[in-house]
Amino acid sequence: MNVHTSGAFYEAVLTQVLGERAVLQKATPCAGGCIHRAHRLQTKTGEYFIKWNEENALEEFKTEAEGLQTLAKQGQVRTPHVYGYGLSQNKAYLLLAYLEAGQIQADAWQQLGRQLAGLHQCTHTAHGFHTDNYLARQPQSNPWTPIGADFYRTHRLQPQVAQAHKLGHLSRKEMANFECLYERLPILWGDEEPPALVHGDLWKGNIHLAQEGYFALIDPAIYYGHRAADWALITLFGGFPPEFQQAYNEIYPLPPDWEARLPLHQLYPLLIHLNLFGPSYLASIQQILNPLLR
Repeated sequence: MNVHTSGAFYEAVLTQVLGERAVLQKATPCAGGCIHRAHRLQTKTGEYFIKWNEENALEEFKTEAEGLQTLAKQGQVRTPHVYGYGLSQNKAYLLLAYLEAGQIQADAWQQLGRQLAGLHQCTHTAHGFHTDNYLARQPQSNPWTPIGADFYRTHRLQPQVAQAHKLGHLSRKEMANFECLYERLPILWGDEEPPALVHGDLWKGNIHLAQEGYFALIDPAIYYGHRAADWALITLFGGFPPEFQQAYNEIYPLPPDWEARLPLHQLYPLLIHLNLFGPSYLASIQQILNPLLR
């Protein structure tokens, strides 16, 4: 059987998750990112969104499901309902509610800004999370760490820098520059804020305009950390409209120097992209890194 084209795989997943025999009416390919295959599944009893890949993707789907469920439990942002994840016919899958796309409401960006501010006010006493997860397909370790600069150095920058060097993307000189950055991190980090619950991969591709015209968040890589982690991604890849930030600041104002500190937090997602997609991201990393060493 070719699971890419056969409805039998999808019916098997639906039956396994929902606990009753499901009859698939239609399976329509849809965007699922550059990593996994994705379809909209239509049945008599409802519509579902399925992501699937080879068996070794199961842990990724597990942590994605846990991330969505954690965000939903906090009640600050909207996410698609998680029906389940698992293995079927030697394939890993994640089954979610399908969110029909709609026309944007006039206050949709303001609502999202207020929701993100509310999420960032969900805090913890340490940086990290109760489990490790992934950003894209890159493992992301989240051991509880009291000091933000230590967490960022040890569990964000160092693993990606080491991988980039192993892949041949960073020279010895660039490795030495990162060593200098690690020494300066406590100064560059600035004042500690309570570690905030962050989405972790918040760019336009991971917000979905649902049918009623408001946004839902998808594909999280959550942990408790500096809220600049979300703002780093928002500003790095296209940005959101001004009314988003204005609404955010009404609830949880950003510090006066927040923009000056963003480049430091953009290094991590840029290193992720360097390791996933190659040296086209190296110049952006160098543009950020060199001024931080002066």
